[in-house]
Amino acid sequence: MFNFFLMFLFVLIPTASLSLDSYLRYRVAKNQPVSTAWKGCNHVLAILLIMQLLGLALYFFYLA
Repeated sequence: MFNFFLMFLFVLIPTASLSLDSYLRYRVAKNQPVSTAWKGCNHVLAILLIMQLLGLALYFFYLA
C-alpha cells in the first residue's frame, strides 16, 4: 500500500500534470477551445504538484 502511495506521489502526479499542461498549451497554440473542466483539472494537478514539492522540501529540511 505504501509502495503504491509513493508511486502515485512521485510518478503519476508529475507525469499527469506535465502531460495535461502540454496538451492544453498545444490546444491554445492551435486556437482550439479548451473546456473549463480541463482547466480545472490542470489547476488541481498543479496544486498537488506544488504541495508535493513543498512536502519533499520540508522532509529534506527537517528529517535529513
